[in-house]
Formats: sequence, C-alpha cells, structure tokens
Amino acid sequence: MNCSADEIRPGDGLTITFADANPPPIQGPEYRDRVKDDGNIQLPLVGSIKVAGRRSGDVEREVQRLYIDKGYYKRITVTVRVEERYYSIGGEVRNPGPKQ
Repeated sequence: MNCSADEIRPGDGLTITFADANPPPIQGPEYRDRVKDDGNIQLPLVGSIKVAGRRSGDVEREVQRLYIDKGYYKRITVTVRVEERYYSIGGEVRNPGPKQ
C-alpha cells in the first residue's frame, strides 16, 4: 500500500481522544491501538474500522458519526493522533541510527 506521509499506515500507533461527550464517555477519555496488517483498528462499542490509507481528520469524522449514529452519544468530539514514526539507517552512512 502506498500512503502519503500524512496518511495512516498499518503498524502505526494511534491515540484516539474522546471529549465533550454527552453523556460522558463510556470507555474512558482516551483509547490506544495499533493499526493491524489489514488496516483496521478495533474501537470499543462500535467494532472494527478501516483506517489505513486515510487521513486523521477523515477517521475522526467517521468515528464521531459511528458513536452518534449507534446512539452511544448525542455529542462527542474525537481526535486521532498518530504516534511518531521512526526508522533506522545502517551501513555506510554519515549519521547512522534512529530518524524521525
């Protein structure tokens, strides 16, 4: 799968924050998951959602819609944050080691 730098990829760690919820969040204010090889994450109460190849804002809107449409909340603000990605360079290079 070819993804641009701002798209979510399999293996990415995600932090999903739930705020301004009415009623208060059932599953807690924050949820963490790693994107599976199939591109999905498993959300409390609503189940599996495809996130790989999508931008954070698109996922935020879908998660918000899912929780409201399924009747868990009348109102909720969802924020999706992707953990920083690191890679390591080895061999004959000027600056070996982890990079961001």
